[in-house]
Amino acid sequence: MRSPALLLSALCLLAALPAPAAEPARLTVTAEKKDLPIDVECTGFFKAEDKTEIAVEPEEYSGSLIVTKIVPEGKAVKEGDLLIKFDKQEMKKAAAKAETDATDAALKLDKAKAALESKRIERDAALQKARKDLELADRKLANQPALAAIKTEKSRLKIHGGENQLADARVNLKQLEQMYQHRELHTDTEAILLERQRRGIEDMEKEIGQARRELAQLETQEIPTERDELELGAAQRKAELRKLEVESEVALAEKQVEVTKAEAALKQATDVVAALQRDQEKLSVRSPRAGVVFYGEIGSDNPLGIVISQQSMKDLRIGGRVQTHHVLLTVASMERLSVVMKVMENDIQHLKAGLPVTIRPDAFGELQIPGKLTEVSQVATQGQLFSEVRQFTVKAVYEGSFAQLRAGMSCRVTAHADKVPDAVQVPVLAVFEAGEAHCCYVQEGGKPVKRTIKPGATNGKMVQILEGVTAGETVYLYDPLRE
Repeated sequence: MRSPALLLSALCLLAALPAPAAEPARLTVTAEKKDLPIDVECTGFFKAEDKTEIAVEPEEYSGSLIVTKIVPEGKAVKEGDLLIKFDKQEMKKAAAKAETDATDAALKLDKAKAALESKRIERDAALQKARKDLELADRKLANQPALAAIKTEKSRLKIHGGENQLADARVNLKQLEQMYQHRELHTDTEAILLERQRRGIEDMEKEIGQARRELAQLETQEIPTERDELELGAAQRKAELRKLEVESEVALAEKQVEVTKAEAALKQATDVVAALQRDQEKLSVRSPRAGVVFYGEIGSDNPLGIVISQQSMKDLRIGGRVQTHHVLLTVASMERLSVVMKVMENDIQHLKAGLPVTIRPDAFGELQIPGKLTEVSQVATQGQLFSEVRQFTVKAVYEGSFAQLRAGMSCRVTAHADKVPDAVQVPVLAVFEAGEAHCCYVQEGGKPVKRTIKPGATNGKMVQILEGVTAGETVYLYDPLRE
């Protein structure tokens, strides 16, 4: 039984061998002793190093674009040549909507400014009234001591006048009593006058007492209470003024914020209009350089990028709809190409920068181009989209220019990694598994003999035999003992 690694190489080699013209017994080879080259075979593609990718990069417009004119793929262009042109109608519609939005934003800004001015006028009027109210309250408070003194003095004058009248009334009463004693008055008249005088004195005494009580109440209650009320009123007016100042400032700030937002919205709307006008100028794309035109990206190492590019290429036709911010065309120089390869994990260990390679373009089978490896990736990437196989990216370059080569062409590359000098070697088809060991079927005396061997290095076609077979011996390329 063959090992899986050798079996794969054997199948490839067997497919390359001509069909046997006679019996299987003739499928034999002679073990040779010579240098065994360790080559790594891989596939790759030519990649343009000197290239410019073309994408429509609008500032504002985010919709798709309809192609109205496009240069054929593979055409050589000069700097300034028209590459692709797009329909303007959808972008014009977007610009018209943006202009409408800008007009609406300008109206909202005018409305916000009018509201701010109205609130400012309302604030000024309210503050003016509040300040007048506070000024009046302060004036009343300042005048209160003088007014209180007037009231007090008036009350005291009233008491003093009453006391004078009371004193006069008492004098009159005393005179009437003296006249009664001297019998100068009639008895009836005397009684009436004396009684009237006494009652008048009593009324005066009551009025004076009431006036004194009123004065005491004025000094101890009414005047202090009035002072407290005026102080409280002035404090309230001051607090109301402060509150009004704060609230009005907050209200004005809110209105100012609305104005600022409206100004920002207007600026954004006008910027959108200007950006869409500039975007329309990008609908005719001219070549930034001389080169050959390719549709989509060329030489992308990203499987997802390749899928997107291929999808975009289907729409790269007149009437096709393409997306912005994606590479649509590539203008590349064919004078300097490199080769990009994907190498499996078991082969990457043999490769390093500087190794010589032989490049064979698939389109030109007879052409063999010598080159060398320049880059060997140290990090594996996903081999295919939705595949778990990991591969390493390797890059090679070559000298000279080949007019028939184009970026994107596939090729086969042989990397000459190493060699084993003076190695006894046989084809991989001659090595079989024998349990956990390996064996070859060697011809001895015209008959096949199974012989355990120790394999060494292999290049996928030939395998080194360290023990078990010597140079010059004949080995079988099949198991002759199974017949």
